[in-house]
Amino acid sequence: MGSHRGHFEFRDHAAFSLAEVMIAVLLASFVAMMGINFLKANATRLADEQVSNQNTEATNLLQKQMLSDFKNLVALNPACDDNAPTTFIAGDCSDLKVRAGITPLPGATKEDLDNLDHFLPNSNATTDQNISKTVDAVRIVTYDFDGSFNCRLNPRHRNTPNPSQSTSTGAGDERLWAHPQCSSLLQIGRVYILSEEIDGVTYSNLFQVTALSTVNLSDSTQEIQVDARSNSNAWNQRFGLGAAGYSSAARIYPVKLIEWAVGAAGGLFRREISPAGEQLIGKGEWQLISDQVEGLQFYFLTGGGSNFVSHHRKLSFSSNTQNNGFEDIRGLTPHLVIKSSQSSRSSNRTYDNPHTAEVEDDSYPRQEFSFFATIMNQ
Repeated sequence: MGSHRGHFEFRDHAAFSLAEVMIAVLLASFVAMMGINFLKANATRLADEQVSNQNTEATNLLQKQMLSDFKNLVALNPACDDNAPTTFIAGDCSDLKVRAGITPLPGATKEDLDNLDHFLPNSNATTDQNISKTVDAVRIVTYDFDGSFNCRLNPRHRNTPNPSQSTSTGAGDERLWAHPQCSSLLQIGRVYILSEEIDGVTYSNLFQVTALSTVNLSDSTQEIQVDARSNSNAWNQRFGLGAAGYSSAARIYPVKLIEWAVGAAGGLFRREISPAGEQLIGKGEWQLISDQVEGLQFYFLTGGGSNFVSHHRKLSFSSNTQNNGFEDIRGLTPHLVIKSSQSSRSSNRTYDNPHTAEVEDDSYPRQEFSFFATIMNQ
């Protein structure tokens, strides 16, 4: 009987070859690196989006703050010989202490404004030369009351304001007589405008009250005697309000001045100028509005109807009566540059201030924005 022997063959199988292991490790490392790079890129994108959102929030807040001032702009249209409502104009427009509701100050920092001893436009406002500094400032006149303000001259005095009426302080003074209801509305040292519509055009001149008294009249009524001394005064024009053509139909409104400027080291600042009592100048303290503002320039719009003219920083006047003086400014456009307080995490990307010729070339994102503000109180 033959025998049968079972035949079994065994074959050795290695789990993975060395090459396979190395390929697997490389693939795993590549996938991990891709994941890490994705997470890094996503984190960078989110960080840059946060910086952008912060800049946007800053621009929205600045626009809101500046517009809150600009909406109360006074359309200061002073009566003087070059801007005359009648032929009865004895004063030169150059004698005015405040010429318009918007005063351009191209090339000025807040430090430059501190050194000024007047409230007129600076020499850069109409220069043909290049402006050496890349930042601008502006001074505006705004109404300084809430709700209603009803103070009118006393019609019983047909010659009020009266430039020929001398006060005890000597020449260069003027006396107005106001309705008795003004007794609680007027204050010594405060700044006001006298406003009246003449021949269909509203004129207004700025003045400071230097003395007040109540006068008893023969019919048992009263009136308020208002003095506006112009000698050695930073506000009152050297020729009287009566000489400017105003009548007893004129009304009085309180105003203040507001300045916006960038500091020499950056940052946007605001201050109010509102004299009262013995504070004949009344310059308030500068308030830092934003330390992120790196640039500020103003464009202006003059004219009316179909004759509007746009001005880049400085103004170019013409013989056109709607574009021949600062009182013809009808609106302004601030251009601001916001510099982020945080650097961008994007590699090989740099940023620059578009207002300067110098290339900053740093990693701090900048955003330029602008908006238009018009004088609503025409």
